[in-house]
Amino acid sequence: MTEAPPRRNVFEGLGLDRAAHRRRDQDWLTARLADPATRFLPVWRERNLIRPGEKPAPAWLTADSASGLIVEQAAIVFLGVDGECAHFALSLSHLDEDAARGFIDAHGELAELRAIGALLDAPDAALLAYGRAITTWHHRHRFCGSCGQPTVSDEGGHMRRCSDPSCATVHFPRTDPAVIMAIEHDDRLLLGREHTWPPGMHS
Repeated sequence: MTEAPPRRNVFEGLGLDRAAHRRRDQDWLTARLADPATRFLPVWRERNLIRPGEKPAPAWLTADSASGLIVEQAAIVFLGVDGECAHFALSLSHLDEDAARGFIDAHGELAELRAIGALLDAPDAALLAYGRAITTWHHRHRFCGSCGQPTVSDEGGHMRRCSDPSCATVHFPRTDPAVIMAIEHDDRLLLGREHTWPPGMHS
């Protein structure tokens, strides 16, 4: 019996150095935010900004084109470095859709990652998934789970701290273990889908 070839998970190809030792270096982070070589990845409510086409790709912004978003108090998360180039995610989820599009429509379009993931290069797919996951966590943890007061981002976006000094609880991104099963029988594969998904999309 021959073994089936391994299936490729497009989201496992992250080659970025997460450079965790830089997350507390505020001077270094501030300098990278102004560096023309730095790349910014906008995310709005679990949708990534992409350049559309037969082969979609992340629509990276420069420090100059992202400056308006930073002023709009987008949650900024340091993702890591590729060589000397720093990468950040910008969460626009606090804006309504019209306001978000006012900033980003000139640079690309918002896309649901599950719809385009298989079309992306593996490093891009992994990076978009990373940016989407951590910005979603920020959007859902704007208030302290212990006392209900607002939280503020810290350590390059990899921690949130309660703004109430009497509480000061720190919160970290969740890690959720998960498995995916392929149910096969007589050379057939069981697929499922939600009625709200676009045509041709299955799970």
